[in-house]
Amino acid sequence: MKRLMKILGGLVAMLLVLAVGIAIAVALLFDPKEFQPLLAQSVEKATGRKLTLAGDIGLDFFPCCSIRLGHAALGNPPGFAAGNFASVDNAELSIRLWPLLTAGRVEIGVVSLDGLDARLLVRKDGMANWEFAPQAAATGPAPDATAAPATGLSIGGIRIRNGQLAYRDEQDGSAYRAAQLKLDTGAISPGVPFELRLATQFSEEGDGLGGEIALQAEALLDPATSRLTLNKPLLDFDLVGASLPAKSLKGRLGAATAMLDTRQETRLGLTSLEGELSAPGLKSPAGDLDGSFTAAEASLAIGASSELVIPALKADVTVKGSGIPGGAFTGTLGLEGLALDIDKLAGAVEGFKADLNGLGARLALEGSGRLTPGSQGGAELAGRFKLDPLSPRSLLAVLGEPEPATADPKALTRLAGSGSWSLGKDAVALKDLDIRLDDSQLAGSLGLQDFDKPMTRFDLRVDQLDLDRYLAPAAEAGAKPAKGTAPAGAAAEDIPVETLRGLRLDGRLAIGKLVFARTHLADVGVTVRADGGRLRLDPLAAQLYGGSYRGSVAIDATGPKARVALEQQISALQLGTVLKDRYQTDKLSGALSGRISASGTGNRSDDILATLGGQVALSLADGVFRGTDLWYEIRSARARLRGDAPPPAPASPQTPLEAMEMTGTLVDGVLQSDQLLAQVPFLRLTGKGGLNLVTRSLDYALRAQVFETPTFADGSSIKDLKGLTIPLTVKGPFDQPKVAVDVKDMVTGVAAQKLRNRLLKRLGGEDEPAAATPPAEPAAPGSEPAPAATPPKQEEKPRDLLKRGLRDLLKQSQPAPEPAQP
Repeated sequence: MKRLMKILGGLVAMLLVLAVGIAIAVALLFDPKEFQPLLAQSVEKATGRKLTLAGDIGLDFFPCCSIRLGHAALGNPPGFAAGNFASVDNAELSIRLWPLLTAGRVEIGVVSLDGLDARLLVRKDGMANWEFAPQAAATGPAPDATAAPATGLSIGGIRIRNGQLAYRDEQDGSAYRAAQLKLDTGAISPGVPFELRLATQFSEEGDGLGGEIALQAEALLDPATSRLTLNKPLLDFDLVGASLPAKSLKGRLGAATAMLDTRQETRLGLTSLEGELSAPGLKSPAGDLDGSFTAAEASLAIGASSELVIPALKADVTVKGSGIPGGAFTGTLGLEGLALDIDKLAGAVEGFKADLNGLGARLALEGSGRLTPGSQGGAELAGRFKLDPLSPRSLLAVLGEPEPATADPKALTRLAGSGSWSLGKDAVALKDLDIRLDDSQLAGSLGLQDFDKPMTRFDLRVDQLDLDRYLAPAAEAGAKPAKGTAPAGAAAEDIPVETLRGLRLDGRLAIGKLVFARTHLADVGVTVRADGGRLRLDPLAAQLYGGSYRGSVAIDATGPKARVALEQQISALQLGTVLKDRYQTDKLSGALSGRISASGTGNRSDDILATLGGQVALSLADGVFRGTDLWYEIRSARARLRGDAPPPAPASPQTPLEAMEMTGTLVDGVLQSDQLLAQVPFLRLTGKGGLNLVTRSLDYALRAQVFETPTFADGSSIKDLKGLTIPLTVKGPFDQPKVAVDVKDMVTGVAAQKLRNRLLKRLGGEDEPAAATPPAEPAAPGSEPAPAATPPKQEEKPRDLLKRGLRDLLKQSQPAPEPAQP
């Protein structure tokens, strides 16, 4: 494109010289038809190009000397494909002989060209078909040095109709065409302004860009300096094409002056540049765009290198559309300096500013930087931004997105922020962030690297965040959970395996206070890494409900089914508050500690739960199980056996759990535990059973040994239970388990105890009461309980050996209750 600005002038000059030469020859020889072959041979000898004169040649001498040409064509130079370089259907010009003969001044009348067809080509080696190679010097006599040269050249005007101009560059593959070319000028004389009007239909082959272009100006030509000056130029354009951001692009550009200098390189200088732009039918829901801009000055140099310089630029932009709040979006863009090397796409940008208003918000941007060339170059821009408060709900409506349904209708109603930004060749970053979303404040940095395979890096801090506000309302998420059940969000969810496979993350998130699924956490810390279909959250840490949490989660989505691995540890978690917040139940309380190491596979959360396997260790201290008074159940069962009246029911039944610990193995979502130890007042419990995480139910069989005479709040006590082992069952859903005494097993145990006492009495002794020794302190989760102290051995008599054997035999005759599988 940078050579096109030379082409029209050179083409017209060439045609003028050709026409003048033909006119002089015809005038001297009087019968031009007889000398058409001689003219063609002379032109080919001088230029190396073939001249074809297919039409008639006319010559008039009154009122002045004029020449008319029919169809004529000039071929391509040697080394180019056969064909015409330029042709014309009809051409006419006139020359005034008297000024030429008397004053040596060339005065040409109006030059008319009809059907001009010029085909400009640049080969891959850079040679152009409009360049004329210098010919050998003529061998005739040297011109008279004393002859007076022509003192000036003037043209009455140029008139082109039905013209077309094609340009193709084989170096970069670009191709352009100007059809229906129309050009009108006033009288052209050196140093004298003349009117210029140009109109054409422009098209580009590559992107299908095309449209109408029209230029009008007052022109001034200075041959001595090869400079063309346009005063008050006005350019109108109406473009269409798939590459445009709208259905069409219309506008008008104007300037006080435009100066075209072609001495060494083509340089275009503009002063007081201004313009208008319209883009109806933007390819977005926004609507139409209108804008205007002004620049104090600008310059464009086209030569060995092309450079665009704009010292200052200001633009006003308006986007109109029915979907925009208020009907319009306005903005002001400013630039304090731009120096751009167009060929290398390199340069400097200074003082860029943007002030955008609309969509219920105001965004201010500022920055500066450089564009660097080469494969390792790119944009290096940086600045700051400020976003005035806006409503995200309204913004989503403008963008054509449905309004999100949230549990809190006031969520997503306020967003504001500020920070710094930077743009590099293959990265963009936001730093020093201060973002406010509703009641939350976000700070830190966020960046994107490698645009071809994006990697997101972040280090963000949030003071407080209530995610439950942004979840779907209970009416949409499902029926409102009943008291003691999991929230609606606990339903099975798909694992986004396809998203995970393309996800690349490396960052850290810290949250001061977090609410999620009715669970309250503090000092939350998450470190995230994801790449190649593998996601790892490690470490995860939080303070919650008087205790602490630490763990990790790893998801491997490289296979057809995702594999999830968990390492979780909690310490001194106040279980009662957790259950009350999450499940609205206060059945169980105490300080819970534990460790879980497990893994499962599946693309849905319930599938992963159903395949979960691993190891679990839990302990509970200072606990209370509400809703059931274990000693009331035992006393009631004893009363039924004895036929006595049951004891009065407690007003608020509960069972203190002084200590409890459990270890077990997870298999397919079921926790099997063969070692459960617990201590309640006067009882030591042991047992085994299962806890089904899929059906959320449990089934345990316990044996409670009365190691001390129980004394109750009303002052009563039961001495005959000391040393007795009472069978218990715990069954039912997590939130409503039922504790009961196994009466059948208890009757068998009591009968065996009485029989044993009678036999021992006949042997001359009584049963030895169980020692009232409390259980040892519970071991930490995952460790083995401390062994009981071994009493010193004493020498036994034959009668003692017989009694001990009988006791052991009777004890073995009592069957232990087996728990039902959950």
